[in-house]
Amino acid sequence: MQNPYPKDYGIKLSHAVWTKEITWHDIKIKILFNESGCGYPIMEHIEIRTKNKQKLPITDTGCLSHFVPWTIIEPYGDAVGFIKAWLDDASTKKSWQKHVKNSRQLTLF
Repeated sequence: MQNPYPKDYGIKLSHAVWTKEITWHDIKIKILFNESGCGYPIMEHIEIRTKNKQKLPITDTGCLSHFVPWTIIEPYGDAVGFIKAWLDDASTKKSWQKHVKNSRQLTLF
């Protein structure tokens, strides 16, 4: 297949799928990365799942499917670096801070 994009994009027309498990703030996360996940070389697919569907600052259900351009991922090195930065950034939101505080406290209601 001939690359339809200009060489200065630096786009590879390969297709790779890999899975990586990480722990972020004591939450086990499985990351599935599908390079060129939607059939276009510049768009990648990332799937995130937590053990026991634990909430994350980027998903209330513990599961997220996200399409993202490679140019957004690239500054972080790879999908794992991107996800960690995304989680760190989202964890500064008041709603996540409240969730963390409430999950550490015993509540009667």
